[in-house]
Amino acid sequence: MLTNLLPRAVKQLAALVAVGLFAGTFLFSSISAAQELRIYSNLHKTAQDKISEFLTKELSGEIGMPVKSLALSTGELQARILAEAPRIGADVIIQSDWGTIKFAQDGLLEAYPSAPAWNDIAAFYKEPSGLYYNMGTFSYVLVANKDLLKEKGYSLPQSYFDLLDPKWKGELLLPSPVTSGTATLINASVLSLFRDEEDGWSYLEHLDKNVDQYTKSGGTPITLAARGEFMLGMASDEVVVNLIEEGYPLVVAPLREGVGVGGNMISIVKGTKRLEAAKKVVNFTGTEKFQRFFAGFGYLVAREGIPSTLYKKKPKFIKVDAGWAADNRERILKIWKGKFLKR
Repeated sequence: MLTNLLPRAVKQLAALVAVGLFAGTFLFSSISAAQELRIYSNLHKTAQDKISEFLTKELSGEIGMPVKSLALSTGELQARILAEAPRIGADVIIQSDWGTIKFAQDGLLEAYPSAPAWNDIAAFYKEPSGLYYNMGTFSYVLVANKDLLKEKGYSLPQSYFDLLDPKWKGELLLPSPVTSGTATLINASVLSLFRDEEDGWSYLEHLDKNVDQYTKSGGTPITLAARGEFMLGMASDEVVVNLIEEGYPLVVAPLREGVGVGGNMISIVKGTKRLEAAKKVVNFTGTEKFQRFFAGFGYLVAREGIPSTLYKKKPKFIKVDAGWAADNRERILKIWKGKFLKR
């Protein structure tokens, strides 16, 4: 068992942005609203914008309107949807598995049983009644700026325990579970990795000694590591491929014990006035054409035989129960705030 450490003073994180501060970013007139299919998504904005363009290109003739999206961090997305319910300002939602389970429990989703394109995809990726479909798994990765590693003469970390070395103090960035679904997955994965939850929290307290800051977005730690502002970043895997293709000196550090994995769930908003168009979008995401496109962001997609552009082989996964994560999120977040929100 790791020895327990006294909580240390940490900088105050910015609280979750009030819904009113960002509500104005996605207002639609009554005229434009009727001409657009709208998606709320917790995918990285770079990925979601490309997905919207792709859906518009492939489906606008079929659904008779373009697809527009608002990409938000998980915490912001949940706050917005719960504030707007039951008149949610989107037709389709793309969310993490535990967040989608919560929306389903709250009766906010419209079932679409047996979407044709999903019929030959494994049952693991489909909610039995058709409330949501898993387009493909998302996870988190540890990345390093290889130029900075070379300057310091440091080796690439191989284990979670390598990250406890004092030499990484101030060189590691993590996202905050207050706003980031990726951070929620990281915390749930660490707690699942240890036999005793107390040991998991003790590990996170040790790790916190080396964390410079907890970022609002799940992708920011990797972006800042890519720019050379920090040596290490642990964050969502969806931005890595794009940054490497742009020439940033990133290298992915495999973690020996594995990483947690979640789902990128797509669902239809209950009561949408564009139900048939929303069904066509959900169905299309199960096609081989979309699945190959989606794999290009690095995701491990639902349809078999389609390789990821990030993972050359399937990584080792830590088993995380999405239902447990959904049921315990508020409890875990409360504990996390008490330990680490004092920065």
